Amino acid sequence: AAFHAALRSLGAGPVTITDVPGKTDPLILNKLVGASKSGDTVALQASSSPFGSKDVFDPALIQGGTGKALRVFSKAALGGGLLGYWNIRSGDGQVEDQVSISDVLQVTTKGSTSTSRVALFSQKSKQVRIVNVAEPGAAVEPSLPIELGAFEFDLVTVAPILSLRTGVEVAVLGLVDKFNTLAGLASPPAVQGGALEVAVKPAGELAVWIGGIKDGSEPKVTVDGKEVKVTAQAGQDGRLVTVPLKVGAKQEGNFIVHFVF
Repeated sequence: AAFHAALRSLGAGPVTITDVPGKTDPLILNKLVGASKSGDTVALQASSSPFGSKDVFDPALIQGGTGKALRVFSKAALGGGLLGYWNIRSGDGQVEDQVSISDVLQVTTKGSTSTSRVALFSQKSKQVRIVNVAEPGAAVEPSLPIELGAFEFDLVTVAPILSLRTGVEVAVLGLVDKFNTLAGLASPPAVQGGALEVAVKPAGELAVWIGGIKDGSEPKVTVDGKEVKVTAQAGQDGRLVTVPLKVGAKQEGNFIVHFVF
């Protein structure tokens, strides 16, 4: 089930797809793997082991009624990471929780990001939040709710915000059609002048948060040198731009995505 597969995507060990041959759910499988330009299958999981919050053994997490979520964290190899929230409450217990600054700090401390400002993206609600973890009394404002029914979960991507010479800011959120959104990045996003370059290993839906861009102004986006159409959605202090990466004629190498502002 997706409930368990999402948790496995935050780890670096083997991922069990199914116990019964021929019973694999393709919708779940496609969120764990992707297809490269050469047609190879790319596993999208963390490069290091996940870790839990200090209350992972709190018996209150498995009680009935309404309460907090189980928290599991995973640092990304190229900066930032993922925050995972699962409803493991008994019966039809519900989770009413929210992302805390202490959660964010789990994947942004000890040099894991190049900047103190990060973007948060909830896979479940599609909401974005911008946080400066270095500010005294830093907080996730407005709050980013975690509301989960029975056997539901949410994965929140934490991505460093990079500044361009033009005053535009960007945060590469990764492949948002996958559980582990950041695992598909082939190298750290590169900023040069007024441009951003992102190298991605498999096909999928690449999302980038963009801040500081003028109303009515859109970046020119190319994939492997060819201009492509993107979708843009307004959000907190900026917009969320999604770029489709599709496998065409078999080629070698990564998808190279350029944003010019």
